[in-house]
Amino acid sequence: MQESNLPLLANYTPYFDSPVYVSNESFSQSLGSNGAEFLAETGRMDGWELYINYEGDPGLEIAPLRLYSNVSLFKTIEGAQLAITKYSDRHATEYGFTEEFHPPAKIGDVTRVFYKRVQETPGGNQYSLEYIIDFSYRNVFQTVQESGLDRNVDPIFLMDIAQRLLAKLQASPLINP
Repeated sequence: MQESNLPLLANYTPYFDSPVYVSNESFSQSLGSNGAEFLAETGRMDGWELYINYEGDPGLEIAPLRLYSNVSLFKTIEGAQLAITKYSDRHATEYGFTEEFHPPAKIGDVTRVFYKRVQETPGGNQYSLEYIIDFSYRNVFQTVQESGLDRNVDPIFLMDIAQRLLAKLQASPLINP
């Protein structure tokens, strides 16, 4: 993900962490007991992740506090799709996310949208919200995630980013798996 993938926000500045290569070994460890099964079943080959933090005035504009992007390459189209249809669903549920059954739009070949709303202070009226969009295009799996205060997190903002990333994948000279 690059700054050109992000919608323009007049009152915010994105700060990019360095992209991190995620080997199969470290990816497998992050999934715990499901890691080896995931790699064997899906044929994941490589991946990278990136965090983007926003600084600005949350009262001026709707924008998340943090974005996350993860892209993984699989040996087959079926492997990338299985990563979503079996493992994304399971992973999201384990972390308390709910699937949005009517996502705003389909992105790529397979799309899943998840969200989680958490009360920040007991008895208070401030909530945080996270949205995750997982999609595949051919043998590539992409996750984009936004998090922040519920009044500043908008799934349409995240869908816009996901659509921009899909357009870049579609314009890339991908090789048939």
